[in-house]
Amino acid sequence: MNKNYIISIDTPIDQTFAAFDSKEKIIKWMGAQFETKFLNSWDPNNPVGTKFTYGIKGIIELQGEVIAYEKPRVLGLG
Repeated sequence: MNKNYIISIDTPIDQTFAAFDSKEKIIKWMGAQFETKFLNSWDPNNPVGTKFTYGIKGIIELQGEVIAYEKPRVLGLG
């Protein structure tokens, strides 16, 4: 079953997308209680196809993939 979610972030768009410029920034953005692992290479200029896991340490782990990216308007995760 697929679910779609839209998240609105009340921050200037350039600051919001700057959070996805590096693995380190993504991990910091997710917060210390979350664990993020990248399963393949990460190209910040073209992250489509990047696979990752994330979750709350010791409680739940979810898998995802960047399925769309059009800076600075679209970040699609599946």
